Amino acid sequence: MNELNDINGLIGSTWGHIEKAAKIKDWLEMQQAFRKMAKLQGVSEQLRSLQQQVAGLSKESFPNGHAPVTLPGPLNPVPHFDNGRRGTIRPRELRIGTHREPISINNQIPIATANWIIKQGKVLPTIRNFVQPTNSGFRSSANIRQLDDGSFIEIGDSQDTLIQKARKLLNACEFPELRIEILLEDGTLRTA
Repeated sequence: MNELNDINGLIGSTWGHIEKAAKIKDWLEMQQAFRKMAKLQGVSEQLRSLQQQVAGLSKESFPNGHAPVTLPGPLNPVPHFDNGRRGTIRPRELRIGTHREPISINNQIPIATANWIIKQGKVLPTIRNFVQPTNSGFRSSANIRQLDDGSFIEIGDSQDTLIQKARKLLNACEFPELRIEILLEDGTLRTA
C-alpha cells in the first residue's frame, strides 16, 4: 500500500508541474508532464490490479472466511486532450503477433510498433512525413518523436490513422503476416 501512496504523491506533484507549465504556456513541458501522468496512472492501475490478485489468492488460500482487504476504486482518469476530438477511447495494450506491450496514449501505437521492428533487427524505411532518419524533412507542424535507433517518427494523427500507419510500417518491414491489435480501455480490440 506504501507504493500506491508513493505513486499518488508523484501524480499530485505532476499535476503541479502541469499547472505551472500551463501558466507559462510551455506546451512541450505540458506534453511531457501529461505523458508522465499517463505512465504513473498506468503503473497505479497495474499495482492495484496486482494487489487485488494477491488479495484474491489470499482468499483462496485461507477459506476461513477472512475477507481480503478491498482497495479503493481507481483514480480519476487523466484528462486526455486530443485536439478537441471527443469519443476516442484510449489504448491499453499493443499486440504485434504474440508480443504484448502496455500503452496508454494513441501516439504510442506507431512508436511502440517502430521500436519493436527495430528490436527485430530491421532497418526502418524512410517514409515521407512519417519516418525519417533525421528530424528534418517533416512538415513544420509535425509532432515527432525519436525512436530507439535514433530515427524520427511523426505521431500527430487520430487513433485510426495511427493504427493504419503502424500496419503500413509492419508491411514495409516485411511483417505483413503479423496481426496488429490495439486493446482499448473499454475492452474493445482494434485490428489492422
